[in-house]
Amino acid sequence: MNRQASEEIRKKLIAEGAADEVVNGYGDDEAFDVLALVFAEGYTDYYEKGQFVLWGTIDDGLRYRVLGGEGTATDAERLLRALEPDVFGQ
Repeated sequence: MNRQASEEIRKKLIAEGAADEVVNGYGDDEAFDVLALVFAEGYTDYYEKGQFVLWGTIDDGLRYRVLGGEGTATDAERLLRALEPDVFGQ
């Protein structure tokens, strides 16, 4: 990633509320690891088809889809992460 692209992403993150110190904690003056930052700081839960995904709250619809075998693997992972966070080191 070139410096200009890195600076544009840095500005977008700060506009979304990320502190400059937080962004700097995932890199240096030249570059930073945006994936590590957005996952570790809770800005996203998943990355799919070139897009970051932030899951909403766990609701009954999700629970019933997973329990009924109609949910996706992502649905099941999301529910498991909510119910058993220690399994994922959170």
